[in-house]
Parts: sequence; C-alpha cells; structure tokens
Amino acid sequence: MYHMNLKELTVGQPITGYYVLRSGKTVTTSEGKTFYCATVLDGSGTMDVRCWQNADNSVDEKTIGEVVYLEGEVKLYWESRQICCRLLRPANEKDAGEYELTQLIPATKSMREDVARYIARIKDTDYHDLCLGVLDEYGEAYFTAPGGLTEHHNFPGGLAAHSCHMAALADGLTPFYGASLNIDLLRAGCLLHDLGKIQQLCVASTGFAKGFCGKEHAETGARMVLEVGKTLSIRESKLQAIVHLIRAHHDDASGTMRPSLPEVFALRRLDQMDCEMDAIFSTRSSIPNGQLSGWNHRMHRVISFVA
Repeated sequence: MYHMNLKELTVGQPITGYYVLRSGKTVTTSEGKTFYCATVLDGSGTMDVRCWQNADNSVDEKTIGEVVYLEGEVKLYWESRQICCRLLRPANEKDAGEYELTQLIPATKSMREDVARYIARIKDTDYHDLCLGVLDEYGEAYFTAPGGLTEHHNFPGGLAAHSCHMAALADGLTPFYGASLNIDLLRAGCLLHDLGKIQQLCVASTGFAKGFCGKEHAETGARMVLEVGKTLSIRESKLQAIVHLIRAHHDDASGTMRPSLPEVFALRRLDQMDCEMDAIFSTRSSIPNGQLSGWNHRMHRVISFVA
C-alpha cells in the first residue's frame, strides 16, 4: 500500500493507511458526549486524530505504541490539521505486508559516540568509571530504550538522546557556574538520571513506549546505579551524591525528598528544558511553516510555528 506521509496531507483529503499510535484516550465533553482523542505518527511527523461516536474504533490502551490502520479525512480545527476517523483499528498479522515499519518510525541518530564523548569529559575518576560501568551493564538497553511515554523523547533511543542533550546543556553552565557547581557530578547525573526507565517503561513492538510498568523510575535508577557502583568500589561519598541526584531529579511537591545539593536544582531545570523543547519540536517536522500544531499536552497550549 502506498504510504501517505502525515506532513504532506492537506485539508479535505481522504486518508487510508498505517501509522503508529503514539497516544490515545477517551475524552468526555461538557455535554456528556465521548470521543477518542489520539495522536499518530510516521517518519514525517505527528498528527492528532479524533474518533467521534459514530466511528468504528477498536483500539485501547494496549494499542498505544503499536501500528494501527485508519480511514478518515483531514479536517481543520483551531487552524490545525487533524484526522477525523471513520475507522481506527490495531494492525494484525494479515496487515504485515501492507506497510514498511521503517516508514513509520522517524529516523534517529545513534547516540553511542555522543555518550562516549560526554563521559570522556568527566575528569573525576569515580564518576567517569561509574558511567562506563553502567553502560557495560545496561548499554544495549540504554541506547535503544525510549526516553518518555507520550510527552517527550518517546522513540527508540530517546533515553540516550535526552541524556546527551542534558549533558550538552550542562556544559553551557560551566562558564557561569563552573566554580560553584560540581560539573562532573552534574554531567554524570545527566547521563544516568533516567536509567530506571529501562526497567519501568513498557515498550511496544515498534520500540515506542506504551506505558509504565512501575511508578518510581527515579528510585529504580538509583538502585541500579548503586549496585554497579558497589561492584566498582566507587568512593562511598561520591556514589551517594550521584544516587541522590537520581532520586531527587523530579520535583517533589510533598517535600519528602528535599534536595541538599545545588546540582539537583541544576539537573531538574536541564531536565525540564530538554523535555519541553522535545515536546514542542517533536511535532515540528509535520507542520508546514506558518501553521499551528495541535494541542500540545505537555505545554498545555497550541504551538505556533512562524513562517
């Protein structure tokens, strides 16, 4: 079957084809009516999907991250394109010859060389060796795992990409705060902070995340790093510092995890910045210049891409 790239679709155009279901949920309007609100993607970008009450929709939360088949029409809503489906269903074994998975997954860069380069910049022997030890233990999963669920870095290799982006941002702090921050600790924290997602994210057959198997990826990651550090005889004070960064890298409204290191605050802000930028620009490739994105759930607004 000829694949219709999402980026090339125009308003009023009929559409049939196979795409990856990136996210989806049932929404209830103020009038009590329900519809299915979803996002699909292919190698060209993403697009919002709506299945109204008269549509034939058989996907559910188990389908998130998997390939789906849809039929519908491209329409305009709030100056943004979206697909109104009359049919949305999971792809099955009979569909296997109808699509090429490589057309449905955006091309991504291997981050192996980038990760190695950022580890090489860590001059502290303990933090340097700890990062290498973690990659020796979890390397293949680290480089293939997605970095988030629906809002950011949800693609194969997204975890490594997100970690490298943060390490690059950390380098930018050096001229201003290098004398006050432990930059080597911060670099190691950037590279290792989301390690727990390897075990906590449920991954679809496409390599995209489809849900969390557990809730505390920060605690899981801290435990994983602690175990590796013990086998390498990393100095206890430094091992506890990096474990603290990993455990505390998410804001804790309850105050039960009060960060005591300034590097924690820096790590949190770098994490937030990269997550938000990816959430914005992950939709950019499918939006022609001068048009608006669909509703961005991470940013809670529509994004305007100026011509």
